[in-house]
Amino acid sequence: MLVKDYLSKNTHRIWKGSEKHRKEASMRVVTFAEQYPQLHIEKLTAQHLYDFMDYLEIIRGLAKASVNRYVAAVSRLLSHARKSGYDLKHFEIETHREKSRIRYFTSDELAKIDAYISSNRVYSWFRDMCILARYTGMRHGEIGKLIDGLDGYLETDEDGILWVQLQDTKNGDDRAVPVIEPRAVRAAYNLQGSFYSEKLFYKQWKQMRNAIAKNDDQFVFHVFRHTAASHMANELNLNSDIIGQ
Repeated sequence: MLVKDYLSKNTHRIWKGSEKHRKEASMRVVTFAEQYPQLHIEKLTAQHLYDFMDYLEIIRGLAKASVNRYVAAVSRLLSHARKSGYDLKHFEIETHREKSRIRYFTSDELAKIDAYISSNRVYSWFRDMCILARYTGMRHGEIGKLIDGLDGYLETDEDGILWVQLQDTKNGDDRAVPVIEPRAVRAAYNLQGSFYSEKLFYKQWKQMRNAIAKNDDQFVFHVFRHTAASHMANELNLNSDIIGQ
């Protein structure tokens, strides 16, 4: 049976926890299956997973911790298949050792990012995504909700403050994100309903990383979130509860 077919038939049996966890884990396996659309689960080997890890880290630019979660999801599917009677090879995958240091963009790196995204060689929506993430700490997926308009939209309050209203975020809650910085406000309006391609995004990010911090595998989009939180704490003197909200 193809990996994608086994996943489709057994998702609710493999992950019996919350709907949110089941959705996240199954989508990681979907990403794997998309790389090997004709791969039968009985033929899946360690090399498939190592190549998948390289794709996630090098092409998509994911952090090592994120790559490990993708591998764990595929491993969970294989474990279920074995218990269900499939004769699969047993193998162990050496996943990444996760570093505890939280990565932030330095002021020099932010200046270089600004210079890079201001050039004509980047997509306008890529530039706007970087700007919005830098000043709000929004996740990649949250910005995606604003772009597709399904679970994210813009709203201005009575004081004239722009808010990004997000539904069903990573922790399952709705969230309202204030957008204050003028550059970020313009970026938010530009992104609403704009064109977006995940493939082109990761290609563009890889090119920027090679230009600014080549061989730094922690130079990923999520670092904007850490950087924004650091700015809120150190420059704006906001407490951790407010930053978390």
